[in-house]
Amino acid sequence: MRFDSEKLTYVIKELVKKWGEHPYDINNGGCDQFAMEVQEKLPQVEVFWGDELPDMFPDTFDSSAHCFIKLNDRYYDAEEPCGVLHPMKLPLFFRHSTKDDAKFTHEYLLKAYPDVVKKKVIKGHKPRKYCLTFY
Repeated sequence: MRFDSEKLTYVIKELVKKWGEHPYDINNGGCDQFAMEVQEKLPQVEVFWGDELPDMFPDTFDSSAHCFIKLNDRYYDAEEPCGVLHPMKLPLFFRHSTKDDAKFTHEYLLKAYPDVVKKKVIKGHKPRKYCLTFY
């Protein structure tokens, strides 16, 4: 049986409150301690440094600077308590990504989740190749 992600979301939000810091600050210096504390409370989760999942990142992207949580094919950290489908969508990685990194992520997600990732066209705008909608 898959572990309930709502419980993980609750634990992450409560730990952020307990730490008394902005989630951005937790992710920029305390991400490993935070992830390990989440894992102590919920041993079902996995904890990774980005460079432990090389297939999830472009070769040119330095993913070694962040530690995050994985549960049921979703990725979480202090800034993303509800989880995302790909670690490059975690705010810390996303802030440092380039257009090419976004293309890599989109193509990965399109292959892995074709029924979840859809191209979105906004009325009155030119279609953008990498505009995503997640459900």
